[in-house]
Amino acid sequence: MPQMVICWDSQRSEAEDHFLLKEMCVRTARQRQGHGSALLEALASRLPEVRHRYLLTARDSAASDFYQANGLRPAGRLAVFVRP
Repeated sequence: MPQMVICWDSQRSEAEDHFLLKEMCVRTARQRQGHGSALLEALASRLPEVRHRYLLTARDSAASDFYQANGLRPAGRLAVFVRP
């Protein structure tokens, strides 16, 4: 039986109502089976007082589509800046 690999890393703000999801991974062979959605639901149920959940991902990607399908939306006012 194939093993399932799921991981996440996160950081909570001092304000306690903001939460940054730094990383969430589901093994490729186990994607599209509801595991990622279940993780997001578990996170929400464990942190009911958190009003704002944040994460970074590539625009126009499968990950972006996944997060939008799970109720997150792009933050129009935020931008990522990089110094070349």
